[in-house]
Amino acid sequence: MNNTFDIKRFGLLLKKDFFENWRKYMLQALTLFSIILVCFIFQSLNKYSHSNGDYLISYGYDMINGQLVIICFIIFTGAYAVFLSQMMDSIRNKQKRIHYLTFPCSSLEKYLSKLIIHVVGFILVFLASVYLADLIRIIIYSLPESNFEVRSIRLLGELFDEKDNKPMALLSAIYLFVLSLYALGSTFWQKSGFVKTTVALGAIAVTGVLIIFGVAATLFTPESQIDLPKLSQGTQDILYYIATAITFVCTVFIYVLAYYRFKEAELIERW
Repeated sequence: MNNTFDIKRFGLLLKKDFFENWRKYMLQALTLFSIILVCFIFQSLNKYSHSNGDYLISYGYDMINGQLVIICFIIFTGAYAVFLSQMMDSIRNKQKRIHYLTFPCSSLEKYLSKLIIHVVGFILVFLASVYLADLIRIIIYSLPESNFEVRSIRLLGELFDEKDNKPMALLSAIYLFVLSLYALGSTFWQKSGFVKTTVALGAIAVTGVLIIFGVAATLFTPESQIDLPKLSQGTQDILYYIATAITFVCTVFIYVLAYYRFKEAELIERW
């Protein structure tokens, strides 16, 4: 018998983790969908009621779509960070910890179960909520007397430019890296993980900015004659690829580190 990972045992654990908390997950999913729907309807109502048909036909498609994508980005960031911070909710107190840690599964199976629910599950629920809310928005505002067409949202089409996707890919990698830190934070702080992780990241960010400005102020003085090299387009593209790859590797490393932190916490707090 494989004591590290067994697919049948893992399936039973995943089923157990979901059905023990399905009421909480359903409430969170309903709350997420409600927030997206209200924001979509309010934004569309505000735009359609204050714009005439010619204006919407000329400018409204991309502008409205862009505003909806920004709304999705903000909601996704907050909700995903909160949900990731709850990954280790099963060991937040002694009773839950004993019940969860004595379940006959390996640490890897327990961590992967949490990761699937809180990462893959959340992303699927978020996308379903976005497109369902957008469908309702289209049905509401696609009235026969309207002289313009209400189009569906384009999430990826708005975020990625067909001409040059490298800067957006790098920013996306950095964005996912920062969010992965909330999964790591949940292994340190099972209670109020979102608040504590946000405070810790804010303190690190402020410290980093002060250090960078301090170093820059030292190097780039009015008396200094530092000429930065001009990089060719090919060199810039290579640097973008390298930076994006390194950031994605660091994101994976954070999730692996969170696993070992969870495994360590499991051994330390088992008693």
